Amino acid sequence: MNRAPHQLLQWIAHLLAPEEASCPLLAPGAPALEMANDNGMLPLLYRVLKDEGVFDDLPPLLKLRMREAQELTAAFDLTAEDAIRRLAEKFAGASIPVIALNGTVLRSLIYEPRGWLRGPGELDLLLGRAAMEEAEQLVDACGFVRLGKLPPEYYLNHHRAEPRYLPNCPALRLNLHWDLVRPPHPFHLDLDGMWTRSLPLSPRYVKMRRLDDYDQLIHSCLRIDHDENYAGMIRPLMEALAFARRQKVDGHTLSARAREMGVQSELSRVLRTASLLLGLQGPAGLPKLVGPGRLRSRIWRGLVERTLWQRRSSGVVPIWYLNYATEVFLRARSWVHVLTLLARPVFVNPRLGGRGFVHPRREDFRG
Repeated sequence: MNRAPHQLLQWIAHLLAPEEASCPLLAPGAPALEMANDNGMLPLLYRVLKDEGVFDDLPPLLKLRMREAQELTAAFDLTAEDAIRRLAEKFAGASIPVIALNGTVLRSLIYEPRGWLRGPGELDLLLGRAAMEEAEQLVDACGFVRLGKLPPEYYLNHHRAEPRYLPNCPALRLNLHWDLVRPPHPFHLDLDGMWTRSLPLSPRYVKMRRLDDYDQLIHSCLRIDHDENYAGMIRPLMEALAFARRQKVDGHTLSARAREMGVQSELSRVLRTASLLLGLQGPAGLPKLVGPGRLRSRIWRGLVERTLWQRRSSGVVPIWYLNYATEVFLRARSWVHVLTLLARPVFVNPRLGGRGFVHPRREDFRG
């Protein structure tokens, strides 16, 4: 089995919590660096390797590549910060309430206080439905260019407005939303309550809002669990756990709010997956999904690491794989139960002549 996922996870865990995760004995190899690059985590790996004095032990070509990535990421983060500042001023001038989502919030609350660089990502903004047309005009006035007309189903299932980008920084894309999760979904999200509970983004951007800590963490977990674009990616898992730890989120309060929205199992699954992969504690008070015995958890971790590497090599990992493996290994009642459930996808895998993929069912875990 390729050790790149395990190496990368060890170094990232040490960066997040050096007092809990000891420094790995070996410098990461080229596959781990490639995987860090694919996950947008090369700047984080660069930082921890420099802090531990391991960076100079890398081959010259790898060091050169990491330095170049660091410089490009620093330039990107400055461009993103300037774009957020201009957007905040435009929306405030037009008296349009706006909530920053995802990377903008994480960069402000997790990365900047520690001097970390986050790098390429999207600017996601949540607006009221009635303000969407005026908002599109404002972002165009800020210098954003329309990405190009996409098929109608894109706007039904992904974003409500046409995506934009900055001509001088094509990697910086802007998305306008009026909902938090890609439809269709079974959740009953309290958008009105989220707007009421929202907070200023930061002291620098008091006119732009962000979700409060609990809503932000729920949104991050739903994005990981519900959207195949984020399944199998290490950075979103790491960021969800890092956010919960840094903001000192109370697991009991978080669990109660998640229960109100019908997202408790999704929230627990994501945070537990991140906690087990990185070997770090998550919020206390969440329902535990892990069954008894270390062996089952070790086998599950090996399967998930293999899945993470498979995404790196093939570019695609179906979202059902991580969810199904997590449910089976962490909630099954016995090893017979594990083997029975793991056998089911084999018989419905279309590549093996079956009908299609299946998810675990609620009744599978009763008793």
